[in-house]
Amino acid sequence: MTLLAVNQWAQVFPINTTFNIIVMRSARVTYSDGTVIRTSMAAYLTDKEIKDYFKIGKSFNIGIVDDNIQTVVSCEPAPLKGLIIEVYKPADGHSCTNDGISSKVERILLAGDGIPEIFTASEDCPPVRLIKRILKSGEYLHIEPWERPTGVGWMYGGNIADTSDSRRPWKYPVHIHDRQEF
Repeated sequence: MTLLAVNQWAQVFPINTTFNIIVMRSARVTYSDGTVIRTSMAAYLTDKEIKDYFKIGKSFNIGIVDDNIQTVVSCEPAPLKGLIIEVYKPADGHSCTNDGISSKVERILLAGDGIPEIFTASEDCPPVRLIKRILKSGEYLHIEPWERPTGVGWMYGGNIADTSDSRRPWKYPVHIHDRQEF
């Protein structure tokens, strides 16, 4: 297929794609023989999912040439670090987030590739990720909670995020997609 044909195909069948800005998670795992391994994990995993995978008492083969079966004695996921972003809510106090994270906090922590790792996520400042979508009308940015949704996907709940910090990766306030429906 020629380049011209590909371009013509793309005009006939516009594609809406989503691109996540990905960051790897890491965990420090200690085994029964004293070996400590810092391992990379998938970006979307929560601390609970990492701890469930490296559950204390579970055995892994950590051998390089020969088998070396060892049992996990501890697992410490590395804390998510990023940039603190302010949450802006409607002046009337009405929330359509269906109990989303932005309804419970005043600040969120933006984490991901290219985001300065300055502050650590906490219960009062939960981690979020920036999502970039290329739509037919152009680029669309929004923020989603770090963990996977337990209901029907993440959707816009009425709150926005922004900061005066010049290191933010956007030019305008962005929607927070933290609403779920069950």
